[in-house]
Amino acid sequence: QAYRGIEQEKENSNLAVAQTRGVVLKHDDKIVPAFFHSSGGGYTEVSEHVWSKPLPYLKSVKDFDNRSPHLSWQRKFNPSDLESRLKADVGPLQALMVIERSPSNRVKSLLVVGERGSTILKGNSVRSLLNLPGTNFNISYEGSSYVLEGQGFGHGLGMSQWGARTLAEHGYNADQILKYYYRDVTFGQIFERTQL
Repeated sequence: QAYRGIEQEKENSNLAVAQTRGVVLKHDDKIVPAFFHSSGGGYTEVSEHVWSKPLPYLKSVKDFDNRSPHLSWQRKFNPSDLESRLKADVGPLQALMVIERSPSNRVKSLLVVGERGSTILKGNSVRSLLNLPGTNFNISYEGSSYVLEGQGFGHGLGMSQWGARTLAEHGYNADQILKYYYRDVTFGQIFERTQL
């Protein structure tokens, strides 16, 4: 699922790379970026909830990632750590509340309340500032700590690597897997220029 250098190469994966060299994914006859992530946490996401721009070939679909080691995760933070990492400038932290979610349950907006005011942060910003695996999480409290419990790993767009693995293990081929995660797509071939 991830390239770890020449020492880790295997004959079957090298063969797959060679056999698919130059193959591209197309939508409306245009080559498209095939975004992917590790684990969708139950469902993949649509691009407008991650990067604001809708991409018609990226729809939310059920993900079959239940064997992913990243399916469930938990992070604990004390209030002062959250204050400094979120950079919200609202004073001592009093509460964190999810105020908007995407249809796939990912946090779109988070309300940060402090003694000197409040602010709203985007879910992707929170993920980055707190170094979270993803944006599909709930917030609870344990003593004086904030506990973020979530599902999935990555932005959630396009193909889930763990979901694709499960589909492959159940007999789906590459064409079927890609057309499941990327909607209304076709495959094309690009050719490299040869130098004279």
